[in-house]
Amino acid sequence: MSKLDAISLRDTSLPKIKVHATVVFSILNNFTRRSPRDSRVIGTLLGEVKDGVVHVTDCFAVPFTEKVDELLVTIDQKYHKSMYSFHLRNNKRETIVGWYTTTTEQGQFLNDNSSLINNFYRTECERPVHLVVDT
Repeated sequence: MSKLDAISLRDTSLPKIKVHATVVFSILNNFTRRSPRDSRVIGTLLGEVKDGVVHVTDCFAVPFTEKVDELLVTIDQKYHKSMYSFHLRNNKRETIVGWYTTTTEQGQFLNDNSSLINNFYRTECERPVHLVVDT
């Protein structure tokens, strides 16, 4: 059980979250370099929990495809696992604390597929942080 899981088992309130600036820049970089056919990007948030605060210190993009009209999301889980393994070799303290996305073409923060993506990240941590960057 990760520290984030332990917090959520004892407390039903929302945790305090601090996002490092480099994380936001990395997400924006991911968005600017996306394929023209992709309306938004997603990725994994990494960090640690200290004194009840979730510190989001790093992230990486995760390739995915979605069909909003069909409620269908395909996440490249192999890529996700290999990138996380790579990060663990460099920083053993960082764990998966959640995921990020950018807004949709229509400017929405959430769509129906967001719950499917969140379900994937619930297999990585009990209560994943969901960060939406308005692009």
